[in-house]
Amino acid sequence: MYMAEKHPTSFVEKNTPQSEWKVKGNSEDFRSKNGIAPGATVISLLPGSRLQEVTRMLSIFSNTVELLKHSFSELTTIIHVAPNQHVKDYISRTTYNWPVSVKLIPGGSPHLKYDALSASRVALCTSGTVAVEMQLARLPCVVAYRAHFLTEWFICWKAKIPFISIPNILLDSAIIPEALLQACTPAKLASLLMYAWTILFSFQFLIGGKRCYSAGVGDISKFLPPISASVGLYVLISMYFQ
Repeated sequence: MYMAEKHPTSFVEKNTPQSEWKVKGNSEDFRSKNGIAPGATVISLLPGSRLQEVTRMLSIFSNTVELLKHSFSELTTIIHVAPNQHVKDYISRTTYNWPVSVKLIPGGSPHLKYDALSASRVALCTSGTVAVEMQLARLPCVVAYRAHFLTEWFICWKAKIPFISIPNILLDSAIIPEALLQACTPAKLASLLMYAWTILFSFQFLIGGKRCYSAGVGDISKFLPPISASVGLYVLISMYFQ
């Protein structure tokens, strides 16, 4: 877009160490250290890194968890907290009356992050590069996004593509469920999370307990360093074997 308008443009790559592409979290160790029962259902929540988006999204995530708490066994949420003091303080205050058990994970440690993701069944995240990280962690996710109503109006007016998450844009397909703008409601998010988790559980049963994660009909590995062999399946879920 900027190049078309003849504005000077350069690309700055996100600094993700090569070792992170293949990192494997330790689910059992994370559950043990954080007192999470083996049979508990863990959902990772990634509300964003900026205070403005966190204050907007965390209340939606809280209401979503409220709707889900009776649908999962021993539901536990893990909130990944960005290394931003204002964000840390806000999340700490907000989670004081959280509807289910909650663990706060500092965002500065990649290994701790991937241990938490490995222990999770599904993730709910605010749109951003984190959607790519969920694919690398082999974790099904739902992408959510709300903004100021004027910003939302502008997005609806100017948007040229139907997707907001990077994997969906790269593959030009809705491989990750998105709930955006006015459609980003707790009821919608709860429904998408239930659907993603149910399909994951069904595929785990079919393949004898091996982990699978959301990807899509296309193979995202052509855009990223290879993680494992992909099997295109369904508009929402394809299986990747560890």
